[in-house]
Amino acid sequence: MMEIKTLAGQSTGAVDPNNMGEDEKVRPGSDLSIIRVIQSYKDEAFHARKARIARNFENTQAFLGNADWSHKQPGQSSEFLPMVAMAVEHISGFIKKALTNFGDWFSVEVSDGSLLTNFQIRDLILTQLNTMSRVEKGRCNFLTIVSDAVKVGLLDSLMVVKVHGRHFTKKRFTVERGQKLFTLPSGATGSRPVHKLKRKSKTYWHLLVDLVRPEDYYPDPTGRGLYEIHVLDRDLSEIQEMAKEGIYDQKVVDQIAEDFASTEIYTKQELEKNQLPSTEPEFRKRVRLWEFWGTILDENGAVCHENVVCTVANEKYLIRKPEPNPYWHGQSPFVACPLIRVPFSVWHKALMDHATPLNIAQNELFNLMLDGGLAAVWGVRQVHESWLERPEEVSGGIPQGMTVTVKDEVPPGAKVIEQVTTGNVPQDAMLMFQMVEKHFEAATVRDDINKGMLPEKAQTATAVVASTQASSGFFDSLVRDVETEWIEKILYLAWWNILQDLDDLRSSEVASAVGQDTMQQLAQMSPEERFVALGQDIEFHVHGISGTMEKAKDFQKRMALMQMVQQNPVMLQAFYKRFSANKILEQLFKDINLNPAHMELTKEEQANLPQSMAELPMFQAAAGVGKGTPDQAGAGGAPEQAAINQTSNPLTGIGGGEG
Repeated sequence: MMEIKTLAGQSTGAVDPNNMGEDEKVRPGSDLSIIRVIQSYKDEAFHARKARIARNFENTQAFLGNADWSHKQPGQSSEFLPMVAMAVEHISGFIKKALTNFGDWFSVEVSDGSLLTNFQIRDLILTQLNTMSRVEKGRCNFLTIVSDAVKVGLLDSLMVVKVHGRHFTKKRFTVERGQKLFTLPSGATGSRPVHKLKRKSKTYWHLLVDLVRPEDYYPDPTGRGLYEIHVLDRDLSEIQEMAKEGIYDQKVVDQIAEDFASTEIYTKQELEKNQLPSTEPEFRKRVRLWEFWGTILDENGAVCHENVVCTVANEKYLIRKPEPNPYWHGQSPFVACPLIRVPFSVWHKALMDHATPLNIAQNELFNLMLDGGLAAVWGVRQVHESWLERPEEVSGGIPQGMTVTVKDEVPPGAKVIEQVTTGNVPQDAMLMFQMVEKHFEAATVRDDINKGMLPEKAQTATAVVASTQASSGFFDSLVRDVETEWIEKILYLAWWNILQDLDDLRSSEVASAVGQDTMQQLAQMSPEERFVALGQDIEFHVHGISGTMEKAKDFQKRMALMQMVQQNPVMLQAFYKRFSANKILEQLFKDINLNPAHMELTKEEQANLPQSMAELPMFQAAAGVGKGTPDQAGAGGAPEQAAINQTSNPLTGIGGGEG
């Protein structure tokens, strides 16, 4: 008998490996079954990450402002300082801004002679990434997923997404026109137009990028990538619908009669979402799936099924038998990346691992000081009840401004109610609080300047610049890792998936990205031909602030070179004999992230081009172009007007001087 453990580590009881619902052997004559192998893989990954998952839960609770106050006495303060929450929001906002605040956040490099230009490929990918929120409720666009993933990486160490796609059915509406006959009182007949709304459904494919909870991700703990397991919950109705589409085995799905997943699992998940556990109706069946991607071995360690995908439902139903990786690129759909790397580790570490305990310590110090301050203000009152005319007046406490009735025998000048001051805030507590706060800022690489606050003490300009550069250098390195080790890999998988299912994309989206003529050429190719022609010899480059600034510098260098060439007739002649003006212009468009297709002449404008060129001298004369000395006219105007400012604008990254 073998014992099955749930995600929360709780045993679900002994299960007979020979009677585990629908299952099959890894190969004929083997003692191992598919479910037993996946269960063993999952147990291996679970035990390797137990400490990491516990730390993730602590970080998440600190982010949500939840704490265990069971050690507090009634009446004591239980405030939670939002130090972790604000740090996470600040850092995630910085990284999102670094990726998106400077125009197009990625570029494409393709080989010469490619059917699609780099701008067409980028636009086609963006049409999918920017419209994910429209295809299904609860989905977000890609940049929102990036922001959420950074928060997960700060708290839970890993940012994990699943890049895939699915067919959706969309309703299309049309109007059917007709005529309705009618008879007038005079006996004459006539007709009037009527309109009837018609609805039809159309199926199309759309790219999806799902953010995966680290608790639901079980990678090979050795780091050799033998397998990845994704645990997810679905309603039984969803499983049945996917079985009708041919994804799962219909006969096996029909055998799923009950959902025995531990309630504790879902309670923990709800707490991590900042929600209270819900009570589901009895008729809503929840199914727990183990989606396996990788290689299955036999009892001798030999490969039985290499690079396959299969799915187990409720720990005992093999609803999807091992089948080859359905993606032509042959890679796993999961892309996992940490923000803080630990060499040779699979789970690495989170930035908030050291900050969360400091936030908890700050809470304790703050609450103690708050209790001391309140006690110093309110103090403790003592009452002589025997002197009160009605003692029941103070049975519920003594509020401010209360008037009590005393007996006649009270001695003159005696106090029926006396104040006993018992609270104060020691100076050492304030010093300790400030010390912990400084350590928290060091743990999150943030200080008052980075948080947009003025420092308490006057700082020299040199100190401010040094602090800003140190913090910016750290976060710029985080941004660069996110760009190269995570987002670029996502773009590769996204593009390969788009090529595989390009025939099922909306024709309007493809036409808007690549144009009608190019779409016609793509339609004449088979999906395999498109994948080979466009899926190879392609590179994606994600660039944030640093990348945009570098592109601006390259633009300035090329413009300075062109100006120098134009001022020297000998160099001008040699330049145009060797270099292509079209390629130079295309490279300048790349440097400033502009798509030349949006500025090209239409067919009508091309037909009128001779007339436009004939009118050009007239407009030049009206604008004063060409006036001045011959040297100046040949150089394109006065030298001081054509000078390129080599200092980039800090807001745009492009030359910011006058001229």
